[in-house]
Amino acid sequence: MYLIGEALVGEGNEVSHIDLLIGDKDGPVGEAFAAGLSNLSTGHT
Repeated sequence: MYLIGEALVGEGNEVSHIDLLIGDKDGPVGEAFAAGLSNLSTGHT
């Protein structure tokens, strides 16, 4: 099981945005997180 959430708060130059995934490390969320860490593109660390 996994949960997906998103929030956008504020206006103009004072905006905060988050995309959130919650799930098991051995499930789809964990696999996506591991893939993201191991497949970095140039300029992103």
